[in-house]
Amino acid sequence: SLRPLSQLERSINRRSIDDLTLIQKSVPYEVKNLVDAMNRLLARLSAAIDKREAFLANASHQLKTPLANIRSRAELALQAKDSKSQKKQIITLIDMTDQTSRLAKQMLSLLRAESAEWLIHTKHAVDLIRLTREVCEYYAPIAVKAGREIIFEHCDIPTFQTQLPNYPTL
Repeated sequence: SLRPLSQLERSINRRSIDDLTLIQKSVPYEVKNLVDAMNRLLARLSAAIDKREAFLANASHQLKTPLANIRSRAELALQAKDSKSQKKQIITLIDMTDQTSRLAKQMLSLLRAESAEWLIHTKHAVDLIRLTREVCEYYAPIAVKAGREIIFEHCDIPTFQTQLPNYPTL
């Protein structure tokens, strides 16, 4: 009576790590729902892997052009005849590197946003006073440089419960 389950186990154990095809074995009625759930999981995993591979292919393509531009600017800086033109090329290199870094960060943010894990929500207590103070402290130096002022006035706002995403870390 356990032969179909033993055959299913052997079939799954023989699979390679890359084999995400659906389980086609006939199984007893009692475990059909389990096999169906496993097939749904395999389908989701396959779709997630396909999306990730497409993203990586796109990301590498998107980064090739800026990296080629950085290399050509570096070569121009090496060939510069005077320090003034060399400095100009180096400043351009720094700007291009910053732009490429922003592009990479945007792509990583997109990857995180598309990741299934971030959709898992849990309840968190949010201290709005502390959060507001931290945001003000963070932006204060930026505001001062821009000739602006940020004022934080404490008021009594209760902590509340909310659904916040459980963002993955890099």
